[in-house]
Amino acid sequence: MKAGLPEPFALAVTVLTSEKLANVETLRERVSTVTTAGCPGVICAAPDLTEVKKQAPNIFAVTPGIRPAGAPTHEQKRIATPADAIRDGADLLVIGRAVTAVEDPVQAATNIVTEVERELAP
Repeated sequence: MKAGLPEPFALAVTVLTSEKLANVETLRERVSTVTTAGCPGVICAAPDLTEVKKQAPNIFAVTPGIRPAGAPTHEQKRIATPADAIRDGADLLVIGRAVTAVEDPVQAATNIVTEVERELAP
């Protein structure tokens, strides 16, 4: 039954943000597999965005590991600021503890929204 929403679609994970990328060839192989399979999107770390978008410019990229500058990285090894991720081609940012695990989550979220708006402004 349609609810007036876009059709859902699957996303493929390239390399977890908590893992170091073994090599660029591994990333390229995974993106190739994703595009060959017809999957319209990936979940990939921000440092991988440039290579992913170079190989598959129209792929939808969901990017976890987003942190404001200076925020704790926790177990994440491959992170980026919201502005850097957008600049590198992220279509959707995943932001968790940078908002939920701070003393003032409303202010943290407001700061991130401001950073995103500044990056997206013409």
